[in-house]
Amino acid sequence: MNLVSTIVQNFFDGFEESSNTLNLELLGSQYGDSFMFAGRAGAISIKKDDFLKVLPKRYGFFKTIGLVSSKITAIEETQLDKNYFLVRVNWEMRFEKDGDQPLREMTSATYVLIQKEDRLQIVFQLDHQDLIERTKELGLLPS
Repeated sequence: MNLVSTIVQNFFDGFEESSNTLNLELLGSQYGDSFMFAGRAGAISIKKDDFLKVLPKRYGFFKTIGLVSSKITAIEETQLDKNYFLVRVNWEMRFEKDGDQPLREMTSATYVLIQKEDRLQIVFQLDHQDLIERTKELGLLPS
């Protein structure tokens, strides 16, 4: 069993809450001024201010296809050095659409966090699946 430090657990408790409620102020504090985002298409550098501008549209899109919540189901932490943590997080995304049975989709992401004084920020995020492609496979989007 992987023990998770209090600072990492508290960070992801807040991250889960801010992701579900689109708390832009809290989300803004959880990302570095710039960070790397990686997925199947490669990696890009993103400025936090640009990221925060597109989050409402992304949030709205996922709501229209039935996303009602994202819940962290597991956290695996590795402290890389005094200031950095590598954290793999498993998420359960719950979709409800048109009175159908709820769909639960398991996803995961890996984050590199930097500790600055008593707070953490994301400096690298790797999503392990293409969420748009997966929502098509689930029938939530047209193919």
